[in-house]
Amino acid sequence: LLVREAEEERLRLFADKEERRRAEEEMVVLDAAERAEQELLERERKLVEKKREEEETALMDKEDLDGREWTEIWQRQEEEDAVEGSAAAVHDARLGREAQDNFRRAKGEHVPKEKTTTLHITIIGASGLSEWEDGPYALCRVPSRADTEKATEIHTDLKNPIWNHSQEIKDYTPGDPLEIIIRESGNQIMLGRVFLPSDRFYPEGLEADMPLTGTVRGATGALGLRIVVPGHHAADKEPCRGSAGGRLGAGRQRKEAPSSPKRLAGESKQDAEKRRMKEMMELAMFEAEERARKLKEQKDREAERRAKEEVITVTVKVDSQRGGPPSHKVKLKAGSLLADLAKTMIRKAALAIRPELFLGEQWLDPALTLLELGVTNNAELRGVPNPAVLTCSKDSTAKLWNPDTGICELSLEGHTDAVNSAVYSSDCKMILTSSDDKSAKVWSVSTGECLMTFKGHKDALLSAIFSDDCNKVLTTSEDGTAKTWGVKHGLCEKTFKHGTTVLKAVFADNMNSIRTHGQDGTVKLWNIKTGIRERTLNSKASSTYLDASSFAPDGKSYISPGGEDAAKIFNIETGRCQVELIGHDDIVLAASFAPTV
Repeated sequence: LLVREAEEERLRLFADKEERRRAEEEMVVLDAAERAEQELLERERKLVEKKREEEETALMDKEDLDGREWTEIWQRQEEEDAVEGSAAAVHDARLGREAQDNFRRAKGEHVPKEKTTTLHITIIGASGLSEWEDGPYALCRVPSRADTEKATEIHTDLKNPIWNHSQEIKDYTPGDPLEIIIRESGNQIMLGRVFLPSDRFYPEGLEADMPLTGTVRGATGALGLRIVVPGHHAADKEPCRGSAGGRLGAGRQRKEAPSSPKRLAGESKQDAEKRRMKEMMELAMFEAEERARKLKEQKDREAERRAKEEVITVTVKVDSQRGGPPSHKVKLKAGSLLADLAKTMIRKAALAIRPELFLGEQWLDPALTLLELGVTNNAELRGVPNPAVLTCSKDSTAKLWNPDTGICELSLEGHTDAVNSAVYSSDCKMILTSSDDKSAKVWSVSTGECLMTFKGHKDALLSAIFSDDCNKVLTTSEDGTAKTWGVKHGLCEKTFKHGTTVLKAVFADNMNSIRTHGQDGTVKLWNIKTGIRERTLNSKASSTYLDASSFAPDGKSYISPGGEDAAKIFNIETGRCQVELIGHDDIVLAASFAPTV
């Protein structure tokens, strides 16, 4: 009996030793696999960082090039301003003539109708333009008449476009110049222009390749142009014969001697001359007043333009519960809209949507400029954050709303199938969405741009959340897995195989583990570092539209998707719908309030 017990003890010890050895071998294999996986992730991270550095270097080089190009563009803009000035001078001359005619009509004098004609213009095409991202178009006009402006179609040939564009300018007054401007359709950059004085094409007409001025990037282009004046042909003209012959003789023949003033009945010659001198003085005074008025208007416009271009510094103090910086300084032009300042505060103060801005106790209209609102340099404004609602829908979009006004502030478009969830990051700077298109996306709250896309699941994603530090993302899918991703590099770090559709997952135990909730009613606890399942619990899964994020920060209302194409905000006390957020094209799948700032 003793021998048998001893033998059994020896066998048990041997079995325990073998089990420990096998366990140690399994741990060695797991450690080796984990090390290999970590090395693979490290190599991928380095490759991503290297690619990002190359892209940043290329972007810096492009910005340097863009800087030189924009310097040329600003120079061209100054030339355009000079052109506008010449056009304004022509316009002022026209107004002066009209003022004289009106004055003479007021005196009861007969004013002959100004001679006009019709120009037939054909813009054939251009050559040697500098290439930009968008196609060019040409604009033909009489600078003093805005009603004559007409543009060609936008051409796909960036360097040598052919338009064959025809247009008529009716009631053309001889003496007015013509201007043709070629612009890039995207940023409206002037690629070149042709300025033609009247004597260049009237009355003989014109058909020629005119050199372009004001070009960018050192281009030396030309514009093919044809101008026909009806009833005027050089071959049909009779030569004028005068003392000097040719044009000079014609000019002398057309010149008329000043006529004597017409005398009224019973008026002497001296009285007629006095009356004529008086009328001339009145006309001169009228013209002087008109010139003074126009000069004042021009100075006022110039002063207003300079005031709008002035760069000012504005300090905005945002009412926040996070204990962040009490104030933010923003530099922008005085002619900027207040809405631009509010958008900047979304990024600087990490707000969900644009705040309401106040100067003292006065509410400021975001549709007006800082200059119009009386916001001067070193002014201090107060920013009051607005509540925000985030919705997602089967129409493949997520939208950000102001629940007080029901206005959509931002639309996130990029998914190709239904968006099942949308959540904010804890710092309110990013939004995370998950979709039936098997991807999750990170978006910028301030710009609405997609910052990163996570792809790796084999079926639709049901949920996605940020970690508290915003460095990780946890996704769940109908493919029976949950995955963690790195926000910095966008790569999958761990995969947790639940075995059935994972409805949701959360970070737990101070980021040491995660919990996955399966459609089969089980909850599984996983080690976030090793990916090993530590525990399985049975639970009765339940779903509801309302969770903590469904209630407004003040606790007076809540939001519900409602199973329609509009989310609804209800008053908790009365149960009545306060606001309907209308804008989605399909059923709203989820809705929540943004975190309190």
